[in-house]
Amino acid sequence: MLKNLMTGCIFSLLTLFTASVYASTATPATSAHATKTALNCPANSAIDGLWEAFYLDSGARSAYICIETKGGELHGKIVKNYPRNGENPTVCDKCSGNKKGQPFIGLEIVWGFTDNGNGEWTGGHILDAENGDVYTATAQLQGKELHLRGYVGLPMFGKTTVWKKVDKIQ
Repeated sequence: MLKNLMTGCIFSLLTLFTASVYASTATPATSAHATKTALNCPANSAIDGLWEAFYLDSGARSAYICIETKGGELHGKIVKNYPRNGENPTVCDKCSGNKKGQPFIGLEIVWGFTDNGNGEWTGGHILDAENGDVYTATAQLQGKELHLRGYVGLPMFGKTTVWKKVDKIQ
């Protein structure tokens, strides 16, 4: 039973971060709003700013996330999404609490990380907006790459994804 539980957790984590930047209805008509939001994304430190996320299974661009340090903690919101083919949700129906029903654009999916120094951030959480699950996470800044590891229980049962820092939405 433990093996099945752990396998299920690992499978769920395969979609972590890619699904957490799940689809919205951003179209060319609404892209100007997302671009404006992204342009307002502060870049006051090496980790603050606009980050491009990718689907783990295909490597395709999945979203742009604006990360900002507030009160010594990292917070990240979706500013533009790239839906998978055939998917077009507008709100996070599977989220719980105050995130349930929130639009994907502007949805906070990264929060609570504190700086341990040397580009390492711990104690944070990340939302998988596809299934509404929240995972404990760590982040490590390596140049213009942000290595995010989400996990259940122990980090060794997690999955790491890499976001790329960018100056603008492509």
